[in-house]
Amino acid sequence: MIVPWTRVKSWHCTACGKCCMEYRVPLRFYEYLKLRSTGFVEERGTRFYIKKIGKKCPFQVGRLCSLQGTIKPLACKLYPFKIREKGVEEAEFEYKGETFYVYVDASTCPNIVLGKPTPMLKKLI
Repeated sequence: MIVPWTRVKSWHCTACGKCCMEYRVPLRFYEYLKLRSTGFVEERGTRFYIKKIGKKCPFQVGRLCSLQGTIKPLACKLYPFKIREKGVEEAEFEYKGETFYVYVDASTCPNIVLGKPTPMLKKLI
């Protein structure tokens, strides 16, 4: 279930690793170029994803990600948040004069608490 950020009371990461098992990680083209030599990249037409091994991300070690720094995909860094250029008013967020639409993937992250956003969540976004 993808919900606008304004419906999320709070969120925190406990490094449970569930996202690495259930989330299909989209890659930007430059991320695809960085990771294609690993053999763990799936191509679907003009879109690229990290290929799962069974139901697990191949870069997951225990409950943590072995990709760090500039090689870690942006989608992983932002998870469970998804930023779109279009969306509903409830998901609007203005940053540096631009409007973005921020959603939260509440279906795979067990630490999403729905409700009115706390000041801490507003600061996080």
